[in-house]
Amino acid sequence: ANEDPDFPEIGSGLYLTEWLFSVGPVMRVGDNHGGVSNAEIAAWASNGGLRFEGPDGLWLFEMSRAYSDELHRSSDKDTEAPFMKETD
Repeated sequence: ANEDPDFPEIGSGLYLTEWLFSVGPVMRVGDNHGGVSNAEIAAWASNGGLRFEGPDGLWLFEMSRAYSDELHRSSDKDTEAPFMKETD
């Protein structure tokens, strides 16, 4: 029950995951949580002197939203991991 889960390889985008957990990965929305807004991501980057290259800012926004969606979906301890194949 207390074993480490298996995670998929994330390859060359590791810096995006590190940034995601530095910026959020979620923010308070009313009585719940949601993805970090573009404005919050831009402020985080500005405060850290970071200039995004290419779609990195958009990736952070989408990753945060996906993280928040998964938190909502997986509130039950028996929820299957998102990277596992669904079984019939």
